[in-house]
Amino acid sequence: MSDTMISVPHPDPTVLTTAQLLRELSSLREIIEARLDGSDKAVDLLNSHVTKVPTDVDRQISHLKELHDGRFSGVQQQFAERDIRAKAQEDATTVAIGAALQAQKEAAAKSEVAIAEKLNGLAALLDRSLAALGDKVSDLSSRVYRSESAFNGMALQRGETRQSFGLLLTLCTMAAAMVTIFIEIMLHKGL
Repeated sequence: MSDTMISVPHPDPTVLTTAQLLRELSSLREIIEARLDGSDKAVDLLNSHVTKVPTDVDRQISHLKELHDGRFSGVQQQFAERDIRAKAQEDATTVAIGAALQAQKEAAAKSEVAIAEKLNGLAALLDRSLAALGDKVSDLSSRVYRSESAFNGMALQRGETRQSFGLLLTLCTMAAAMVTIFIEIMLHKGL
């Protein structure tokens, strides 16, 4: 075909297509550049956020650590105060027990001295009573002897025998009373 045979319409669609293509490419370029600019801004924003978030988190962690340390130091202080109070109470208890034991020792010593004095007094009383009893027994035996040897009659002998028997009964009663007193003292000392 020849060049003359090609007919080109008026307006030429090639020029229009090319112009439209250039316009669409320019529009596409603007869209892509806008998207790239938006992406750059998003990356910058993300970068600033990524650097800012750890700083805020660090600040919050630091605040929690201070709060945590404050509370634990308060608890530690309470434990220390409790230990001080417990030690003071233990010391006071030790002193009180020591004083009570010392008072008990002193009371026991005084009680022993008092009991020893009472026992000595009772022993002296028993010795005197036994001596008096011995004198009375001696007197009684001399009376019995005299009664037997004297020949004063039956009436006189019966009277003296009754008197001697009464005296002997009195002496036995006194001896029994002394033994009872001595047993009571020994039982009291045992308590």
